[in-house]
Amino acid sequence: MVTVVMCAHNQLAYTKLAVRSLIERTNQDFRMILVDSGSTDGTIQYFREIQKERNGQDSVLTFSENINIARSYNEALACL
Repeated sequence: MVTVVMCAHNQLAYTKLAVRSLIERTNQDFRMILVDSGSTDGTIQYFREIQKERNGQDSVLTFSENINIARSYNEALACL
């Protein structure tokens, strides 16, 4: 199974496009690790909705402040 990591910070519209595109255009089983870096625009709630929609097969990591992209990916990789 493939694991896809997606990191976001306050770009809900673009994040939705990216997640939907991935779900609709991927023909194999995959898992997502969705990392929110202190967003205040509803990204956390959207990630939780996706997690529920996909029956909990994805992981959602949330941080209360904006962490850098390198740390976001490192935290996601620690989940593997």
